[in-house]
Amino acid sequence: MDGFDARNWIALFAPAGMSFDAINRLNAEINRIVQTPNMRKRFTAVGAVPLQGTPKQWASYVRDEVANWAKVVKAAGVRLD
Repeated sequence: MDGFDARNWIALFAPAGMSFDAINRLNAEINRIVQTPNMRKRFTAVGAVPLQGTPKQWASYVRDEVANWAKVVKAAGVRLD
């Protein structure tokens, strides 16, 4: 569909109130791990592309995704029963 963009993504979320230091350390380790040859091979085998970034970049992406999908949900008239 013209103008429609749907992507599948998987992420790790931390509990509310987790320290920024802990979040940054966890993020750095995950970024390191997804770039190892073994993990890159596993991602490639399933057609996935491992992305790296900062917690701030990820938070922005998630906010954008929620806003975009909220429009779709509203336009489709989706309701919780």
